[in-house]
Amino acid sequence: VRRRLLESGFEYRGKPSIGGSSWVASDGILVDVVEMAEPWLTQALAEPQRNLDAQGLPVLPFRCLVLTKFQAGRVQDLADITRMLGQASEDMLVSVARTIRPTHA
Repeated sequence: VRRRLLESGFEYRGKPSIGGSSWVASDGILVDVVEMAEPWLTQALAEPQRNLDAQGLPVLPFRCLVLTKFQAGRVQDLADITRMLGQASEDMLVSVARTIRPTHA
């Protein structure tokens, strides 16, 4: 990822408090790259290819975004989770609960 960002003209800006790296494009667009090695990550990164936003860009599934913010643990991330869960459907809440506390059959 770092090599590709450099090749694309991004400038390295440092490490954010949650780990990973921060970058800025020549047009001023900021990009944070989160680096983690979690067991659920492989599936989480495969799903965005089918989970597209209004612009057609891949986004993490809701449950994985909540878990990522929870693991970051910053005050702003926890506030984001509160707002996100407050607007979530019952199905989304169940999905988050299963992701955070999976059942073991």
